[in-house]
Amino acid sequence: MKPPTSGSFPVFLLATSLGVLPAFGWCADAVAESGPATASQRATSEQAQTVQRLQQRVDRLERQLNDNAKLGAISGRGPGPGPGPVTSEVTAGSSTTVGTPDAPVDARASANRPPAPERLAAASATGATGPVGSVQGTAITSTQGIPLFENRFSFEQGLTYTHYDKRSLVLSGFLALDAILLGKVNLQQIRTDQFQYDLTGRWNLSEQFSADVNLPVVYRNSTYISPGAGSSASAFSDGSINSKSVGDINAGVYFQLPKRAPSDLDWIVSTRLKAPTGRDPFGIKLRENTDPNNNNLLIPTRQPTGNGVWATTFGMSMLKVTDPMVLFANLGYTYNFKRGFSDLSSSLTTSTPGDVKLGNVWSLGAGFALALNEKTSVSFSYAQSLQQVSRLRPDGGNWVRQVGSDSNSVSFNTGLTHQLTPRLSMVGTVSMGLTPDAPDVSVGVKFPYSF
Repeated sequence: MKPPTSGSFPVFLLATSLGVLPAFGWCADAVAESGPATASQRATSEQAQTVQRLQQRVDRLERQLNDNAKLGAISGRGPGPGPGPVTSEVTAGSSTTVGTPDAPVDARASANRPPAPERLAAASATGATGPVGSVQGTAITSTQGIPLFENRFSFEQGLTYTHYDKRSLVLSGFLALDAILLGKVNLQQIRTDQFQYDLTGRWNLSEQFSADVNLPVVYRNSTYISPGAGSSASAFSDGSINSKSVGDINAGVYFQLPKRAPSDLDWIVSTRLKAPTGRDPFGIKLRENTDPNNNNLLIPTRQPTGNGVWATTFGMSMLKVTDPMVLFANLGYTYNFKRGFSDLSSSLTTSTPGDVKLGNVWSLGAGFALALNEKTSVSFSYAQSLQQVSRLRPDGGNWVRQVGSDSNSVSFNTGLTHQLTPRLSMVGTVSMGLTPDAPDVSVGVKFPYSF
């Protein structure tokens, strides 16, 4: 076989090129097509992940908005009406949002959607600027003294009637054979009716800080009933005395602790100072009843309208919103400062100066407020106060423990709150005593007005 000549080499090269170049071209096209396809898939995957993260953030903001709306429905500090309905829509697997090129829509805009239409409808009907449901907040603020920071300033006036009926059995003598009393039996009864008019101003200085001041005016009438001398059952007599004066003026400040999450409990710490502006109960003289047939009955010359000492109270309150209910609980400790008086004796002919140290008081309570509709709510609560023993010390003497000065006062409270106007509400309360140291019954009405 002859080797190829120089003339046939171009023909061989041309034939080889026709066979190899299409193969290289196909491989190049395949590489070119596979490269962009992989980059496109990578970009699509990244966009899908971005959209998924944005969707998760939107869901988290929506949950936060719902929690805030529930709190605002109670306390009035929830978000107000937001912007118009969001026209954008972000869905997983889509990398585009509906909007205009000049004003692109942020995926987070869905977190600013307004409250539910049923909430705003009731608010617009009453002219209120905040979310519906502040009636529960008014109930808690008026009945428990816990501010909810919903208004800049509010003024409240109220009238409370309280009735006490105390009976004491006084035995004077000794027991014969551990069963028969030889001596005197004296049944004494004290009936007290008290009316208290309160003026209260509350300032919500910020979303977490509030202050208030209270001015009470007290009218008290007491009737003392006792059988005659010698424990004669047919010689009952009574005597009455009444007094009216300003009570102990008090003021307090409240601070709401920051929350880590919207679903956390609301914790509010407070401190309160009470001044002895009312008539103190020390040095009140006792006089004999004007009934000449009964020398057993002694009645005071005046009635106290205050405790007579400076006192400060430290407290903490907890709130939990579970729409349409608000749960609350509080714990407080009152410290009564020692104070000196020019007279501690109740005898008309004796004056005994000395010092007084009233027993400190632990107080606790819990309850809930339930919204019946946009304007009406009911509340139920339990309250208890535990006071320690008080002590007196005459000048130059030792502290003397006052037997029977400690007390345990327990009461069950109910209330009804109704919103009369967007700014004015009415709060009615009824309290029933559960222990002998508590008032038998207390009925009150208050009218908070928000500016």
